[in-house]
Amino acid sequence: MARAVSIQLSPEQERELMALVRASSTPQDLARRARSVLLAAEGATNTEIGRHVGVAAPTVALWRRNFARAGTAGLKDRPRSGRPRQLDDA
Repeated sequence: MARAVSIQLSPEQERELMALVRASSTPQDLARRARSVLLAAEGATNTEIGRHVGVAAPTVALWRRNFARAGTAGLKDRPRSGRPRQLDDA
């Protein structure tokens, strides 16, 4: 099994992630990803983080890699291929 990507946060990154977790306007999927990265920075394993936030360990590993590669921007949803949505959020 591959070793989990190590996460070390700068004070600015930690503040930004904490703000995402705390803001009521943050989409829940983004808040979950930010919470996962914060736990990773504290040294939690992918399995522990997955149990805490309710996702599988490989999903946590993906989020760790995305954050390590692109910072907070790596945690946001990317455009998906396929047919456009027929209904809007309203």
